[in-house]
Amino acid sequence: MSRLMWFGLGVGLTVVVVVQGRRLLQRATPGGILDQATAKGSHWWSQARTLAHDFGLARRQAEVDLRQQAGLATETPDSFAPQLGD
Repeated sequence: MSRLMWFGLGVGLTVVVVVQGRRLLQRATPGGILDQATAKGSHWWSQARTLAHDFGLARRQAEVDLRQQAGLATETPDSFAPQLGD
C-alpha cells in the first residue's frame, strides 16, 4: 500500500510540475512577453484615464465651490467658454 501511495504522489507531483513548467515556458516566449506587456499597458492606460477623469471632476467641483464662496456666478465652468457667435 505504501508503494502505491508514493507512486500516486509522484505521478501527481509530476503532472503539477509539467503543467506549471509549460505555463512558465509560454510566458518566457516572445509571444508570452508581448501578451503580458499588452495586458499591463492596457491596465495602466485604463488607470490613467480614470485618474484624469476623476481629477477633472474634482477640479470642476472645486471651482464651483470657490465661485459660490466668493459670491460669483455659480454656472459650471463649461458655460464660461467663448461661443462661436461672440
